[in-house]
Amino acid sequence: MQPGDVPVTYADVDELIADVGFKPATEVEDGLERFSDVTFSMKDNRMDVHKKRAEPWTVTLVDTGDNSMTGGRLGRVANYLREEEAFCFTYGD
Repeated sequence: MQPGDVPVTYADVDELIADVGFKPATEVEDGLERFSDVTFSMKDNRMDVHKKRAEPWTVTLVDTGDNSMTGGRLGRVANYLREEEAFCFTYGD
């Protein structure tokens, strides 16, 4: 495992509370109501919105490479963030 790797992902909030004593500030059901159902076709450069429950978000997905560390990942997306006042950055391996 490398620094920053997530060894466990929780879908069961009760299990999360029991294991680590943490409860999310937003209930799962409330969070799910805010999402849109979307399919991205990278091959066809197309996005299909199936159900829209709009949030004022723009989501940019960037392939930063398999071996990039956090600083490298941020560097590779910097051009996409130039005009942004604030941003949320997350990554998954």
